[in-house]
Amino acid sequence: MLLKTVSIAAALALATLAAPANASDHGDNIVSHEVVNYSDLDIQRLPGAAKLLVRIRAAARSVCEPAPTFYDLSERRQYQECMANATAQAVAAVGNPLLTSLYAGNNEPISMAVRN
Repeated sequence: MLLKTVSIAAALALATLAAPANASDHGDNIVSHEVVNYSDLDIQRLPGAAKLLVRIRAAARSVCEPAPTFYDLSERRQYQECMANATAQAVAAVGNPLLTSLYAGNNEPISMAVRN
């Protein structure tokens, strides 16, 4: 059985004011990582691809946590960028046209022409 997974990672730059001196001096990043299994899904069909996108977004939330406070706009922007980047990278890594189409906001199934 082929194990199908996609890895979601988010590198979160340390804030220079809040970071320990050795981390900011060396430009270290905190990297969070989560694996999303989709071997149980048929991602060639709309329901399976949609469920995988839900799993990817949940994993992106997990690697981009903690969620920002409502009032901190800078944190909110960083969190949203992290979510967008982590999700986009995972969708691209899967390389499935239907999943990519759903991620792009196209809720209609895509049709592909095959040249003989």
